[in-house]
Amino acid sequence: MLRSAIILLILMWCSIASAQKNPFRPFYLVELDKEKCTQLFDLTKEKSTPLMKAYHGASLAMLADFGFNISKKMDQFNTGKALISEAIAEDPNNVEIRLIRFSIQHEAPGFLGYDCCIEEDLALLKEALKNQWLDDDPDYKTKLLAFFEARDIRIN
Repeated sequence: MLRSAIILLILMWCSIASAQKNPFRPFYLVELDKEKCTQLFDLTKEKSTPLMKAYHGASLAMLADFGFNISKKMDQFNTGKALISEAIAEDPNNVEIRLIRFSIQHEAPGFLGYDCCIEEDLALLKEALKNQWLDDDPDYKTKLLAFFEARDIRIN
């Protein structure tokens, strides 16, 4: 009886942990939308983990797209870029952080000069997908594959 209860508790904890593992994904790899970017910004203000810091940086970079003052837009984008770089320095092997940097770099206008690691990050993402990364989150994996397909990015 106790053994069954322990197993049940472990399974419940694993499913809760899996469901709560990444509450930021629903706000990312979606059509650029100010409301969703603002929600992601608010959700990640704490920046307590490298992943949260990377998502916060991404939200800042994306929100810059909605500003009107060029100077403020650049400051906001650069702050976001710096947070993503800090997150990678803290956790360089985190595939999701690399996805965040890749997607921001890929979508950033060329004049910003933020394209230093596109090939490196793409190679890491391709390898991770071959190794079943995101198989536990098929909805997000579908969004990622659609992101690649819409931009004619070959992952095979």
